[in-house]
Amino acid sequence: MKEVSIIIVSLLILLFAGYYFFQSSDFENIEQKLTESDLKLSDNFKIVNANDEQTLVDYYTDYEILISEKDKFRLINDIKNSRKFKTVKSEEFDSYWNNEYEKELVNNQTIRNFKINQTYVRTITFPNSSRKLETEIDTINNVLRITDSAD
Repeated sequence: MKEVSIIIVSLLILLFAGYYFFQSSDFENIEQKLTESDLKLSDNFKIVNANDEQTLVDYYTDYEILISEKDKFRLINDIKNSRKFKTVKSEEFDSYWNNEYEKELVNNQTIRNFKINQTYVRTITFPNSSRKLETEIDTINNVLRITDSAD
C-alpha cells in the first residue's frame, strides 16, 4: 500500500512539473492569439499584465501589452478597414451587439470590428463554443489588451 501511494504521489508531481515546464510562454500565447485574430505585431512589445485562470470547465486569459506607435496604427487600420467596421456609441452598444447584420462570418467564426470611445476592438466568437477572443487597442496609450475566455 505504501508503494502504491509513493507511485501515485510521484506521478502527480511529474504531471504538474511537466505542465509547468512544457506550457507555452506568455510571448508564444500572445503571438498565437494575435494570429487567430488575423493581427500581427512587427515590433517588440512589453507585457505589462498577464492573468491566467483555469478550472475544469472554463478559462480566462488576459494580457495587457505595450506596443509601438507603428504597431498601434497598423492594428487600428486593420480593424478600421475590415468589411463591417463600425463606430459605436456607448449607449448604442447593446443594439449593435444584438444586430445580426453587424457581424461578419469568416471560417465559421463570428467577427465584430468596432470602435467604442477611445478603443478599437476585434471580437471573435467560435461556433458551438462559449469561447470569445477579444483584442482591444487603446488609441491614447499604446496598450493592446488580449482577452480569451470560455465559460
